[in-house]
Amino acid sequence: MSIIIPTIEKYEVCDYTYKSLGFSAVTAPIVKSNLSKRTFEVIKTFDDLEEARKFIEGTDYVLRYVFKEIEPDATVH
Repeated sequence: MSIIIPTIEKYEVCDYTYKSLGFSAVTAPIVKSNLSKRTFEVIKTFDDLEEARKFIEGTDYVLRYVFKEIEPDATVH
């Protein structure tokens, strides 16, 4: 069995907005609803991780790693 290590294609600096209706019980439907209300707005894209990290210093932005799609393989799936 071979191990496939994901390859990072790029880094996206995003403005993350979590839209919640406040405190609520933790049940699957409520969690799914809250997660569906999240938004990630891409501010800038980088090829270099260090540049992306420097860009977000002192901000509320988050860094999102974008991985290369792995083709389905009978040994993996």
